[in-house]
Amino acid sequence: MTDSNSSDINFGDVPESKPRQNAKSLLARLSVEIFDDLPARIDSVFECVNHIGELWKTGYLDKADPQATDLNSYLGPILTVGELFLEHKVMLSLAQDLYENCIELTERHCRENKVDLHLGALYANLGITFLLQGKYKSALPWLHAAAQQDQKHYSNVTSIYDSYAFSRTGIFGKWLDGNVLIHLPADVLAFVNNTLATNYTNDDFKLFIGWLAGRGDLHIVSSLLDYAEVVGKDDFHADSVRLSSIRDLATLSEILIKQIGTSHNDPAVVSSFADAPTYAGLICHMHFTERTKDRRQNPLLNVNRQAGLFHNSLLQSDAILDSIDTRIDYCSGKTNSLSDVWNYLQSNNFSTDPLVDGITKRLLLAYKLRNTTSHSFQPVDPFMKSHYDDFRLWLLQAVSILYFWTKKNGYAAL
Repeated sequence: MTDSNSSDINFGDVPESKPRQNAKSLLARLSVEIFDDLPARIDSVFECVNHIGELWKTGYLDKADPQATDLNSYLGPILTVGELFLEHKVMLSLAQDLYENCIELTERHCRENKVDLHLGALYANLGITFLLQGKYKSALPWLHAAAQQDQKHYSNVTSIYDSYAFSRTGIFGKWLDGNVLIHLPADVLAFVNNTLATNYTNDDFKLFIGWLAGRGDLHIVSSLLDYAEVVGKDDFHADSVRLSSIRDLATLSEILIKQIGTSHNDPAVVSSFADAPTYAGLICHMHFTERTKDRRQNPLLNVNRQAGLFHNSLLQSDAILDSIDTRIDYCSGKTNSLSDVWNYLQSNNFSTDPLVDGITKRLLLAYKLRNTTSHSFQPVDPFMKSHYDDFRLWLLQAVSILYFWTKKNGYAAL
């Protein structure tokens, strides 16, 4: 190799053709004319962003009226600049820097001048900027902060779901329309509607995602977007992303059951979820007063039941619970592999009732995948690789049927 101070590039002992000499010359010029100057150029870009913030502060923030009819009027110019940045993927970090700088300026202005300006739009736009960069954990707190600002400053915003951040037509809803719902498999809502005899649409699914996001969960968003990023790719990274998406959805299935339980309209169910049991307990064992071991030895003990998701004062049918209880042992532990469980669920019809059959199969698969993916990470396992799409679909159907079945029948405050 040549000295680091030289612009010459050593291509080894291969005889240099004219195109190779031209390429070498071009690389040398690029090294001098662009790359050596690149850090300074990048710094100048961010200095420009900071200068934009300062100009906005002088021209708008310093003159902002907290009692103005339009509480966001002082933000108009800076939001427009941010939107221009968001139109170009390579400029997302600039939009983030712009919004973070303006939030810092505005919060300082409010402290020093003892005024209470509405920052909801700034918070929400920063949240969307994080979402566009795939930084979901960073995005959600800003959306919640935006919703809190709306509740504080607008009398007609009485809950987080009335806010511009989380409403169906608000900034998060619009982002879901253009970036997330396009990746929702059609067979998800088809399964829900065929099973429940309903006609739910993407708008309803958007409310489902918003309901989860309002409770601090974006697993379904990350799983849809991350999975879409690796469609058609076949390498270790792509399979790792697929496995992580499966893990997220399996985790979500457990979180969702707990969310429904703690929001249930039967106080006895809410009480039973206060000390959240294991996954097997959530979908089966918590409903029985006797220990599982004792029930297996004496099936007559199965009649002794207590409040849970599938047995309570609002839900009189125990068909789902009985179906799961009959089959959960096969899916537990390591005796039967994931392959065994999948073949078992695929090859058997557990009920003539499509709701009982559908929920039983999908929850048992979610239970098996939750345990399997929590304790190992083998993205290129041949069986997993051949069933990623199947598992993803069934998991999406599992969480969707639980949510919409509960919502349709009014079992919980969703």
